[in-house]
Amino acid sequence: MPDCGDGDDLHGGGRPRDRSGSGGPARFRPAPAGPAVTILDAKNSFFRWISVQRPAMVVAEGEAAERITLDGGRLDSKAAGQLTPPLPAGWTETAFDDSPWNRTGLAGMAEQAYDLVTRNVCGAGLEKEMLRIGVVAVRGKFNVTDPATARLRLSLKYRGGVVVYLNGQEVARGGLPAGVLTPATPGDPYPREVYLDAKGKVLPPVDRIKKDDKDAAERIAKRNRVLGPVDLPAAALRKGPNVLAIEVHRSDYHISAAKSIRGGTGWVPCGLLDVSLSASGGGVEPNVRRPAGVQVWNQDCNDCALASDYGDPAEPLRPIVLAGARNGVFGGKVVVSSDQPIEGLKAVASELKGANGKRIIAASAVEVLYAEAGKEVPMGVKRGRWVEPLDTASPKVVAVKQGGGAVEAVWVWVRVPADAPAGDYAGTLEVSAGGKKLADVPVKLHVADWRLPEPRNLHTFAGIHQSPTALAMAYKVPEWSDKHWELVNRSLALLGQLGGQLLNIPVVDKTKLGNDDGMVTWVKKADGTFDYDYSVVERYLKTAKEHMGVPKFVVLYIYHPGAWAYDTGIKQENTVTVLDPQTGTREHLQVPEFGTEESKKFWTPVLLGLKERLAKEGMEKSLCMGSLTDCKFHPELFKMVTDILGDVQWLRIGHPSDGRVTTPERPLPGGGHIGLHFFTYLPDFPDHQRADLNLILHKDYWPRAVYYRRAQELAVGSSLISVRMSAASARLLGLPGFGHAGLDYWRINPRPGGQYPGVLWGRWPRAGGYPGDPSPSYLTWPGPNGAEPMASYQAIREGIQETEAMYVISEALEKSAAGLGADLTERCRQALRDELAGCALQDVQIFGHFFFHTNHYGWQEVSQRVFTLAGEVSAKRAN
Repeated sequence: MPDCGDGDDLHGGGRPRDRSGSGGPARFRPAPAGPAVTILDAKNSFFRWISVQRPAMVVAEGEAAERITLDGGRLDSKAAGQLTPPLPAGWTETAFDDSPWNRTGLAGMAEQAYDLVTRNVCGAGLEKEMLRIGVVAVRGKFNVTDPATARLRLSLKYRGGVVVYLNGQEVARGGLPAGVLTPATPGDPYPREVYLDAKGKVLPPVDRIKKDDKDAAERIAKRNRVLGPVDLPAAALRKGPNVLAIEVHRSDYHISAAKSIRGGTGWVPCGLLDVSLSASGGGVEPNVRRPAGVQVWNQDCNDCALASDYGDPAEPLRPIVLAGARNGVFGGKVVVSSDQPIEGLKAVASELKGANGKRIIAASAVEVLYAEAGKEVPMGVKRGRWVEPLDTASPKVVAVKQGGGAVEAVWVWVRVPADAPAGDYAGTLEVSAGGKKLADVPVKLHVADWRLPEPRNLHTFAGIHQSPTALAMAYKVPEWSDKHWELVNRSLALLGQLGGQLLNIPVVDKTKLGNDDGMVTWVKKADGTFDYDYSVVERYLKTAKEHMGVPKFVVLYIYHPGAWAYDTGIKQENTVTVLDPQTGTREHLQVPEFGTEESKKFWTPVLLGLKERLAKEGMEKSLCMGSLTDCKFHPELFKMVTDILGDVQWLRIGHPSDGRVTTPERPLPGGGHIGLHFFTYLPDFPDHQRADLNLILHKDYWPRAVYYRRAQELAVGSSLISVRMSAASARLLGLPGFGHAGLDYWRINPRPGGQYPGVLWGRWPRAGGYPGDPSPSYLTWPGPNGAEPMASYQAIREGIQETEAMYVISEALEKSAAGLGADLTERCRQALRDELAGCALQDVQIFGHFFFHTNHYGWQEVSQRVFTLAGEVSAKRAN
């Protein structure tokens, strides 16, 4: 097999040498002279890709140098070559179904090959998985009309080693040894000069190199290797779809890399940086631009449709595939795109039938939703890479967007009945435009033999904030008017469908929740004392209970805790809303200094009145005070509240955890305790490559819950797969759930001076903004008649549903392992390990600069397996 070598010596386009052991030079026909046409390239083509993990190995210089792990450990050859997951068989072949693979342009696929700061900002876990990238497998497609006349030429830029296949036949390799390759074969080693400067010090990351440091720039440039230009054999072409498959192998790390990686920086010697496939002689159709006309094509539900997207003309339309369980909601989609406006787009879903025709899920259980790429969304929703608002109304016209086309995602959500028989179901989604059918898209659903509980009975805690203030501001209606209550009812219904277990009651004005007035009104009496109007609180609690059941936490806000950098103290600007019934005027009254007798007298009737109303709704155990941050704790405050309410619990939102997640937090000075702690300095995930790993994730180690802080400006910038994995990630960290996310905290801030401009949470300086807005800030968008789901809403829901199945499996492994049997026990443990591998690979805290946030390969297979196993263990335990 020809080897095209490494480095700048290939820029001259010399004929590649054959080092495959075939005994002679490559006999590829050179491309004829004349103009060449670009067929695939990094900037303008879509590729399918996956990456797999392999233990990060280090090798010192010298032929006899021993290979060790980055931390100095030793692995045998089998363990060192273990791939997670393994590359699928036949993946280089034309007929291989790569629809479950990731689909993106090269830039989004290969960012990891550049020099990056590998240390995570708010937790650990990123370094290990990033450094373990073992193989990146890429598939690009193009159509050939006349193989006899086509002449192809390929050039690549990469890191590590690379082998190229055309329709399953190896046609080139570079940076790899001759002879038989396996996916575990490392690329050729890099010299120390690309790791260290002339003085032997570790080279800094690219973005920290001084402009005049030419030596460092040249050393870093040598990390990039070049293959080609190389002429590809015409004999490997075929009429119709053709596949260029590229397999990039990580080189071993140089021994000097260990020091820089321990210091928090480094680079991965594995990546595909550039691709250029050109043709001369005709007979090949370029795949670098949007095709003319209307297309219907598949997109994974963890991707969002952008105006720049279009279907690959060399890919067939495949079924929408769903996997779930009884009593759950599961979604999938196709995308309709065109270079011209699309008028009268409509999709109609059929009923879903089992193979024997007796199992039927009615068409009424299949909801169709639409999402127009690039559509301007009103009232403060910030457009972004992962913002896909869903609408039940079909669009009259899908317009062509600047720099793109007319693109509309068409979703189906299947609400699987609680009594649906297990098995496979099939139906169709008829897609039409302008009254003409575009496609009958097959819809396939597998229902596991297991029933999900009602959302309010799910075991994973979902601490999602709902904002009545955002609704009033977005729709410009008076707070607590009839119209406002309609909007609140809609939002709480959506929160209930997620199994939300958190409710906020701002008692005072201008809390960090963003409210104007408090929910309790002080009513003046003639003698100067007060009555208290709890009507808003009472109705809010009743409405929430209708949709959510009894929340685990109802947080009463009477105190402004300050922010990370400053403390507001116990003598703070803090007011309540006062009504003069004689004049109807409302004003704001400064509350007494906390901890004083005057303060205790002021707050006693109000807090006891609130406690009474929570008890009336069965929520007496849910009462929680809020909120605390990283700031100084004030014993005077805690003692006062404890004297009134007893040993009350508090909400805390901040950076660190107080001790290990499995140990109780210390009591608060003065009385009370932390009942719920959203924290963002997270522990490491367990190592999913440990053979003896035994995951236990059904323990509820309260009070801590995960806060996935992704930075304020990226509050909706996290990928759908990372949002989907929020619940599972929390459980795999040994925590009961996740929180400090927002349902409807849209970016509305009409007043300047808040800590984060445009952010409703923390808009009042007196309250202290940090830890900033919830993340993600919103899972819904302001539709015509109230909050409507976004794609991230469904991602959260499906993730919580899947985590429930994981919970059931974990509980069975601990309590009933003997009755499960060896085979089922091992399959359950492997499924949890695979869930862990996916979560560790995602690292849901990443600030959007790293390619893992688009890597959703294999999620559906694991999901279906987990639902199936939940059914198996439940049946075993029932017998």
